[in-house]
Amino acid sequence: MNIESYFPVPVLHHNIDSQLADKVESIIVPKIKELERNYENTQFTDYFENKIHVHELLPELIDEWVKAISYFRSVTSINIDENQPLQYWTQDYKEGDTHPVHHHSTGGISGVYWVRANDAAGDLRLHTTNPLSEYVKVTNNENPYFTLNTDIKTEKGKIVLFPSYLKHEVLKSNADAIRTTIAFNLLG
Repeated sequence: MNIESYFPVPVLHHNIDSQLADKVESIIVPKIKELERNYENTQFTDYFENKIHVHELLPELIDEWVKAISYFRSVTSINIDENQPLQYWTQDYKEGDTHPVHHHSTGGISGVYWVRANDAAGDLRLHTTNPLSEYVKVTNNENPYFTLNTDIKTEKGKIVLFPSYLKHEVLKSNADAIRTTIAFNLLG
Protein backbone atom coordinates (compact mmCIF):
# COMPACT_ATOMS: atom_id res chain seq x y z
CA MET A 1 0.00 0.00 0.00
CA ASN A 2 1.12 3.54 -0.74
CA ILE A 3 -0.38 6.96 0.02
CA GLU A 4 0.71 9.82 -2.20
CA SER A 5 0.10 13.52 -1.65
CA TYR A 6 -1.22 15.15 -4.82
CA PHE A 7 -2.08 18.72 -3.94
CA PRO A 8 0.76 20.25 -1.91
CA VAL A 9 1.03 24.03 -1.51
CA PRO A 10 4.57 25.45 -1.54
CA VAL A 11 5.62 27.89 1.19
CA LEU A 12 9.21 29.13 1.27
CA HIS A 13 10.91 30.07 4.54
CA HIS A 14 14.19 32.00 4.38
CA ASN A 15 16.09 33.79 7.14
CA ILE A 16 18.38 36.59 6.05
CA ASP A 17 21.75 37.29 7.65
CA SER A 18 21.32 38.74 11.16
CA GLN A 19 23.52 41.77 10.38
CA LEU A 20 21.30 42.68 7.44
CA ALA A 21 18.18 42.07 9.57
CA ASP A 22 19.55 44.49 12.19
CA LYS A 23 20.29 47.07 9.49
CA VAL A 24 16.77 46.75 8.05
CA GLU A 25 15.23 47.25 11.49
CA SER A 26 17.45 50.28 12.23
CA ILE A 27 16.33 51.97 9.00
CA ILE A 28 12.65 50.95 8.78
CA VAL A 29 11.53 51.45 12.41
CA PRO A 30 12.40 55.19 12.52
CA LYS A 31 10.61 55.61 9.17
CA ILE A 32 7.50 53.85 10.59
CA LYS A 33 7.50 56.24 13.54
CA GLU A 34 7.34 59.17 11.10
CA LEU A 35 4.17 57.81 9.45
CA GLU A 36 0.71 58.68 10.68
CA ARG A 37 -1.33 55.71 11.82
CA ASN A 38 -4.68 55.41 10.04
CA TYR A 39 -7.20 55.45 12.88
CA GLU A 40 -10.21 55.07 10.58
CA ASN A 41 -9.43 51.38 10.48
CA THR A 42 -7.94 50.47 13.85
CA GLN A 43 -8.01 46.74 13.10
CA PHE A 44 -4.68 46.80 11.28
CA THR A 45 -2.24 49.26 9.79
CA ASP A 46 -1.05 49.25 6.19
CA TYR A 47 1.06 52.09 4.90
CA PHE A 48 0.22 52.12 1.19
CA GLU A 49 0.05 55.84 0.47
CA ASN A 50 2.96 56.79 2.73
CA LYS A 51 5.25 54.20 1.22
CA ILE A 52 8.66 53.62 2.74
CA HIS A 53 10.94 53.32 -0.30
CA VAL A 54 12.67 50.09 0.67
CA HIS A 55 14.15 49.66 -2.82
CA GLU A 56 16.06 52.93 -2.35
CA LEU A 57 16.95 52.55 1.33
CA LEU A 58 17.80 48.84 1.40
CA PRO A 59 18.71 47.45 -2.04
CA GLU A 60 20.42 44.51 -0.32
CA LEU A 61 17.06 43.48 1.21
CA ILE A 62 15.48 43.65 -2.25
CA ASP A 63 18.35 41.42 -3.46
CA GLU A 64 17.41 38.86 -0.77
CA TRP A 65 13.78 38.97 -1.87
CA VAL A 66 14.78 38.49 -5.51
CA LYS A 67 17.01 35.56 -4.57
CA ALA A 68 14.17 33.92 -2.59
CA ILE A 69 11.63 34.63 -5.34
CA SER A 70 13.95 33.19 -8.02
CA TYR A 71 14.43 30.01 -6.04
CA PHE A 72 10.69 29.74 -5.32
CA ARG A 73 9.89 30.19 -9.00
CA SER A 74 12.48 27.59 -10.03
CA VAL A 75 10.86 24.99 -7.76
CA THR A 76 7.20 25.89 -8.31
CA SER A 77 7.20 27.12 -11.96
CA ILE A 78 4.86 29.98 -10.96
CA ASN A 79 4.83 32.45 -13.80
CA ILE A 80 5.05 36.15 -13.03
CA ASP A 81 4.71 39.11 -15.34
CA GLU A 82 8.27 40.41 -15.76
CA ASN A 83 6.86 43.84 -16.73
CA GLN A 84 5.01 44.29 -13.44
CA PRO A 85 6.94 45.99 -10.65
CA LEU A 86 7.36 44.44 -7.23
CA GLN A 87 4.47 45.78 -5.13
CA TYR A 88 5.22 46.22 -1.43
CA TRP A 89 3.89 48.00 1.62
CA THR A 90 4.78 48.28 5.27
CA GLN A 91 2.60 47.17 8.16
CA ASP A 92 2.98 47.96 11.85
CA TYR A 93 0.80 46.10 14.33
CA LYS A 94 0.00 47.16 17.89
CA GLU A 95 -1.95 45.46 20.67
CA GLY A 96 -5.26 44.13 19.37
CA ASP A 97 -4.37 44.59 15.71
CA THR A 98 -5.18 41.84 13.26
CA HIS A 99 -5.65 41.40 9.52
CA PRO A 100 -8.66 39.33 8.42
CA VAL A 101 -8.57 36.35 6.05
CA HIS A 102 -7.74 37.40 2.49
CA HIS A 103 -5.68 36.50 -0.56
CA HIS A 104 -3.76 38.73 -2.96
CA SER A 105 -4.89 37.42 -6.36
CA THR A 106 -5.29 34.19 -8.25
CA GLY A 107 -1.86 34.35 -9.88
CA GLY A 108 1.57 35.34 -8.76
CA ILE A 109 3.67 35.19 -5.63
CA SER A 110 3.07 36.94 -2.32
CA GLY A 111 5.39 37.31 0.61
CA VAL A 112 6.07 38.84 3.96
CA TYR A 113 9.29 39.96 5.61
CA TRP A 114 9.42 40.54 9.37
CA VAL A 115 11.35 43.73 10.13
CA ARG A 116 10.89 43.08 13.85
CA ALA A 117 8.72 40.88 16.03
CA ASN A 118 8.31 39.62 19.56
CA ASP A 119 6.38 36.77 21.17
CA ALA A 120 3.29 38.98 21.70
CA ALA A 121 2.93 39.62 17.96
CA GLY A 122 0.18 37.90 16.02
CA ASP A 123 1.32 34.95 13.91
CA LEU A 124 0.71 34.54 10.19
CA ARG A 125 -2.01 31.94 9.64
CA LEU A 126 -2.20 30.14 6.29
CA HIS A 127 -5.48 28.45 5.35
CA THR A 128 -6.01 25.21 3.47
CA THR A 129 -6.78 25.42 -0.22
CA ASN A 130 -9.31 22.59 0.14
CA PRO A 131 -12.61 24.24 1.13
CA LEU A 132 -14.17 20.90 2.05
CA SER A 133 -11.57 19.84 4.63
CA GLU A 134 -13.54 21.44 7.44
CA TYR A 135 -16.35 18.92 6.89
CA VAL A 136 -14.17 15.83 7.31
CA LYS A 137 -14.33 14.32 10.80
CA VAL A 138 -10.91 13.05 11.85
CA THR A 139 -9.60 11.36 14.98
CA ASN A 140 -6.31 13.28 14.77
CA ASN A 141 -6.54 17.06 14.25
CA GLU A 142 -2.83 17.14 13.39
CA ASN A 143 -3.37 14.92 10.35
CA PRO A 144 -1.71 16.82 7.46
CA TYR A 145 -4.34 15.70 4.96
CA PHE A 146 -7.14 17.55 6.74
CA THR A 147 -5.41 20.40 8.55
CA LEU A 148 -7.48 23.56 8.18
CA ASN A 149 -4.67 26.03 8.81
CA THR A 150 -1.13 26.39 10.00
CA ASP A 151 0.47 29.22 11.93
CA ILE A 152 3.88 30.67 11.14
CA LYS A 153 5.57 32.25 14.12
CA THR A 154 6.73 35.82 13.67
CA GLU A 155 10.50 36.05 13.48
CA LYS A 156 12.72 39.05 12.78
CA GLY A 157 14.64 38.63 9.53
CA LYS A 158 12.40 35.94 8.07
CA ILE A 159 10.95 35.93 4.56
CA VAL A 160 7.94 33.74 3.78
CA LEU A 161 6.72 33.28 0.18
CA PHE A 162 3.56 31.55 -1.03
CA PRO A 163 1.25 31.51 -4.06
CA SER A 164 -0.89 34.67 -4.06
CA TYR A 165 -4.13 32.64 -4.10
CA LEU A 166 -3.39 31.18 -0.66
CA LYS A 167 -5.76 32.62 1.94
CA HIS A 168 -4.03 33.97 5.01
CA GLU A 169 -4.52 36.26 7.98
CA VAL A 170 -2.63 37.88 10.84
CA LEU A 171 -3.77 36.73 14.25
CA LYS A 172 -4.51 39.21 17.01
CA SER A 173 -1.50 40.85 18.60
CA ASN A 174 -1.31 40.79 22.38
CA ALA A 175 -0.26 43.47 24.86
CA ASP A 176 3.21 44.91 24.20
CA ALA A 177 3.23 43.48 20.69
CA ILE A 178 6.01 44.43 18.32
CA ARG A 179 5.29 43.37 14.75
CA THR A 180 6.52 45.35 11.78
CA THR A 181 6.43 43.71 8.37
CA ILE A 182 6.87 44.46 4.72
CA ALA A 183 4.39 42.56 2.57
CA PHE A 184 4.93 42.18 -1.17
CA ASN A 185 3.46 40.77 -4.39
CA LEU A 186 4.66 39.81 -7.81
CA LEU A 187 1.69 39.44 -10.13
CA GLY A 188 1.32 36.62 -12.62
